Amino acid sequence: MRDLPGPARDGVHGVIAEFEEQRSLEAFCARNADTLECLLQARASAQGVEPWIASSLTSLRTETGRRLGREALETDPAAWWDDAVVAAQANRTA
Repeated sequence: MRDLPGPARDGVHGVIAEFEEQRSLEAFCARNADTLECLLQARASAQGVEPWIASSLTSLRTETGRRLGREALETDPAAWWDDAVVAAQANRTA
């Protein structure tokens, strides 16, 4: 980042600080989104990650995040792909 011009560098540092300090609703939601993304990755691989999954669920701080986390654990990780394939096949025959 040191190669960025001053204003751009300052802007990036400000956004990172906002995220880390959870100073805005957007930063708060972004942290939840990061945790959910990791949770989904862990769920997809599901090899010895159960303690991490449990820890991730408890670190979600919004009701929406917790609901998405529970839903992610109850949904087959490949379901989105299966739905996409079915939709693509339906579009080809329509």
